[in-house]
Amino acid sequence: MDADGAGPEIWPAAGSLLGGGEHPSYRVGRLIHQAESALIYAASNEFGRPLVLKVYRPQPMQGEKPAVQWQRERQMLSLVNHPQVLRLHDAFSCGDLLYLALEPADANLEEWISRHGPLADPAVRELARQLLEGLHAIHSRGIVHLDVSPLNVLVQSPGAGAQPPRFKITDFGISVLLSEGVLLSRPPDHWAHLPPELLLPGSRRPTPRCDLYGLGLTLLLALSGSVPLTNALPLTLVEHQVLQGLPSRQAAALTPPLGPFIARLLQVRPEDRYGSALEAWRALKDLG
Repeated sequence: MDADGAGPEIWPAAGSLLGGGEHPSYRVGRLIHQAESALIYAASNEFGRPLVLKVYRPQPMQGEKPAVQWQRERQMLSLVNHPQVLRLHDAFSCGDLLYLALEPADANLEEWISRHGPLADPAVRELARQLLEGLHAIHSRGIVHLDVSPLNVLVQSPGAGAQPPRFKITDFGISVLLSEGVLLSRPPDHWAHLPPELLLPGSRRPTPRCDLYGLGLTLLLALSGSVPLTNALPLTLVEHQVLQGLPSRQAAALTPPLGPFIARLLQVRPEDRYGSALEAWRALKDLG
């Protein structure tokens, strides 16, 4: 049985052929990742080009219906066309399941660091530069991602040569459009990556500065190899440590100039962070 209680016959089998939307068919490969709302498979299109298929669960493990998440991610990805945002190739249904066909990557950033260790200073700067450019494109379309984390930054190796890896922002499943005026409440779990303003009880309006905090946590992991808080900790402890500025203090203790740069991204008060991804990009460029 699958982890959510659905029989294995629900999911596409390796080697099976699916009828797509914009493309005639997809060949399903191996299962490469299990997320809460979806399964991720290696795949190829009718021309043999490698892709990944994000397959949404028939029933949610918690929270929103899969069709709502699928439609939101499809909408957000169609709004943003940028080299640092994972590209959507197709969105379709087949049988009882919903699919997104996406460009492939080698690993997420958390897996990459687990295998290779923390990144050197120049690589962290390159990571920050690419992600800030991606966030600027996302925010320019009126979107707040809300889930910027090492799990949702994918790494594409450049192959032979001295070019740096390419980093891609993915997973828009909980993103919001600022024009919709959404108010968010603290979720029941997975709170360790939340910015302080969304961690407190009550409803609040998200802003692009929420994503800058998530970027700060991502860069902190990339540079130091660890982050101070995880979802395994009780909410009360996470809330206390975040509001006391523990992530920012850990970043500030790292070697300048990147340590202080990351520390500003992780400030408790949103107004004490950079004003925008573009402002942070310019500050990064000026670090020397």
